[in-house]
Amino acid sequence: GTNGDYASPLHYNGKKGMIDTQGNIVIPLQYDFLTPFENGQASFMRGEVFGRLLPDGTEVSMTAEEVSTDDPLYPLLWRLGLTGTQE
Repeated sequence: GTNGDYASPLHYNGKKGMIDTQGNIVIPLQYDFLTPFENGQASFMRGEVFGRLLPDGTEVSMTAEEVSTDDPLYPLLWRLGLTGTQE
């Protein structure tokens, strides 16, 4: 099995994915935003869908309200006008 904590980011034609230590693509190059795995999950954005990505490639979608201000997704969502409007 592949441990997501050992996957490395891969960027190509503006899309992001991840490769393992052997250079195999373990997360397809389909993401607009992707953080490295930390504590078994990464943050992602693909089009208008965003949330957590698990090492097996499972996406756990989130709403803007579920994204905390210390989340790596927050600045991105704020720039896109999807969050930060709440008083």
